[in-house]
Amino acid sequence: MKQILKFALDASTFEKWELYKGLIPMIDQVCTDSGLFIESRELNEDDHTVVVTSFANNETCIINACIYGIMLLEKHGLSATVVDAKRIRNPSDLKIRLSCNLQVGYQTKKNVDKWQELTKTIDSFAGIRSVHLEREWDIANYKMDLCASFLDPIAWTQVAFYVGHLYAKNNLAFDVNEWTQPIEQEDILDELIALSSNHRQLSFDNVLLAPKPKLKMKG
Repeated sequence: MKQILKFALDASTFEKWELYKGLIPMIDQVCTDSGLFIESRELNEDDHTVVVTSFANNETCIINACIYGIMLLEKHGLSATVVDAKRIRNPSDLKIRLSCNLQVGYQTKKNVDKWQELTKTIDSFAGIRSVHLEREWDIANYKMDLCASFLDPIAWTQVAFYVGHLYAKNNLAFDVNEWTQPIEQEDILDELIALSSNHRQLSFDNVLLAPKPKLKMKG
């Protein structure tokens, strides 16, 4: 599937903008490792916004790229906001199921309490965007199963982006163990996979060579 996102650098300054541009090769590597392929990127030097056109096989590629990208920006003291988004051939009635747990080193009662406290803030943000979240907690194993239901994939992307910022600021880190999507969406996804497979040979200038990391979620 193809999506076009417009990002604005938060509280941007000349120094932050230059730092962001210097991170682009690393951002491209994160996207490549996550299965998100960048077709083009347009930088606006006047208002410090970026328009990115990308292809992905499915929603999990987009989610993973957002999570890793957010973590990279946070690491360098940057953040961004999605100000416009378009998706070609949006599917409807989507559900995404994630199973995640706090990483080793973060598995404390204090972090579990903090994790649960943030759900109200997240649900409020998601509800405004018509994204419904259901959770099943396994506190003994520091684990939570999440089911997200939505009509607009862009709304889910915005929620995932927001959650990434929120968890990063609260120093929470997760491992994602499963990702599933309803069977009724498979025919649509097959077509989208075929579409995006034509773009696997996209090249990225000056992409840093790095091993594919184990999925870590701060969002």
